[in-house]
Amino acid sequence: MHFGSGRRLWWRARSRDEVEFWSAWLAGAPGTEQWASDRQARLAPDTEIGDSLVRQELERRAAEHVSILDVGAGPLTSLGYRYPGKTLTIVPVDPLADEYERLLRAARLTAPIRTTRVAGEDLLEHFGPGRFDIAYACNSLDHSADPLEIVSNMVAVVRPGGIVLLRHKRNEGEQARYGGLHQWNFDVAGGRLLLWNNAVRVDVGAELEGRAETEAWTSESEAIARLVVRGAAGSGEVPEP
Repeated sequence: MHFGSGRRLWWRARSRDEVEFWSAWLAGAPGTEQWASDRQARLAPDTEIGDSLVRQELERRAAEHVSILDVGAGPLTSLGYRYPGKTLTIVPVDPLADEYERLLRAARLTAPIRTTRVAGEDLLEHFGPGRFDIAYACNSLDHSADPLEIVSNMVAVVRPGGIVLLRHKRNEGEQARYGGLHQWNFDVAGGRLLLWNNAVRVDVGAELEGRAETEAWTSESEAIARLVVRGAAGSGEVPEP
């Protein structure tokens, strides 16, 4: 399930929807009131990590320094910036980062950490293997041209024993009737993380077998997955964090 230049050109044409949404969101335009507290938290450099998935991983790790890659972060990472007892290096990436930087300037806002322009399909090429302790994506990969390739790259840029965390609304493509950028669905069946649309259905854990151990579950309207990155091919070992 890999797509060439045609699929990426399709994505670029539809990315205008994403830019228009964030333009209104950053400006606090009418209709975005429901995100006011989220906007405030993302702009505050003392905001603590809020996602329970990430907090659990930080508690599990003995190391003081932890590096986190936020994939499809938008103009402002939703992760937060601080966690008690840890020194965090957070790297938000998004293929539309240049557009978002322009929107931030227009709104006279400053991001606590600037988003870097990197497409998920280019993560491995840009960062190289084994760079991060945790890679995270929340409600972003279902907007992409090739989400399986992005998950594969997230696994590649995480160190052995590190973690990939995925949190997405269940079957968002179906809910949105495949409008705009919502062309993919994340779901879980029998503990397996599924990625699907009208043309294809993929068991993500099976695709990454030998590279990561995948655990998946649902919580209310979300499909959630935790992938533990394995050691060198053939070693059969997953080092402790």
